Order: sequence, then structure tokens, then C-alpha cells
Amino acid sequence: LGRLFTLGKADNQTRKAWSAVVAAQAACMNILRAGASLSAVRKEGIAALMSSGCEISSLPATFLIGYEAGEMDSLDPEAPDIRLETGMTVVLAPTVLLAGFPVCCMDTYVIQSSCAIRLTQSEQGIIEIA
Repeated sequence: LGRLFTLGKADNQTRKAWSAVVAAQAACMNILRAGASLSAVRKEGIAALMSSGCEISSLPATFLIGYEAGEMDSLDPEAPDIRLETGMTVVLAPTVLLAGFPVCCMDTYVIQSSCAIRLTQSEQGIIEIA
């Protein structure tokens, strides 16, 4: 899931994990534009996650829609790097682990020359189900 749902009130650990992934996505957004490399975007997100003190998931946190699996960003340093171009669609999905379960904020963006436009319509808050 690209959003965090809890049954009842979210505890402090859950809030910390969610804050970490939202902050990592915001860090990625600072450089997400045409000309940026996908690996630089990923590194920005990882740096933000590392500063949170949460356990980082080994799942790739950025990928392009419409590319073959071998061209997608990964944690493998040998994976090819891709320069972003206007019109590309990118998914940012920074993920941490909370008691072994992934907590992920996944949003989709379209690349523009000087920025990226967020296409995801839902808010980035925790959804608490009573």
C-alpha cells in the first residue's frame, strides 16, 4: 500500500516511521526535475531515511513507470542510471520497516523542466480507522 492505515490511534513508533517516509519523499522532491539522475533522487531519499533513525527497507524507493524491470532504479550499485526527462512518470516510494512490516509513502509524479508535479490525489497523513 502507498498509504498508512491504522486500526485505532497510531502510536509514537508508527508516527515516527510515517514522518520518516514523508520527509524522505519531500527530500527527493527537492531535486526531482528534468536532468536529475534517478540515482541522485534515490540517494537523497536514503539520506533522509538514514537521519530518521528508522530501519530502512531494502526495496527500491524510486522507479519509472513504463520501463522494464532491468532499467528501474535499485539498490544495486551496478544498476544503470537514468537521467530524468520532461514527461517521464516517476514513483517515489521511500520505505522503512516497523516491527518487520513496511511503511511506505508512495506517490506518482510527472517530470517537468524545473520541478515535478505530484499526480497522487490522496493526502500524506496517517489514516486512523476507529
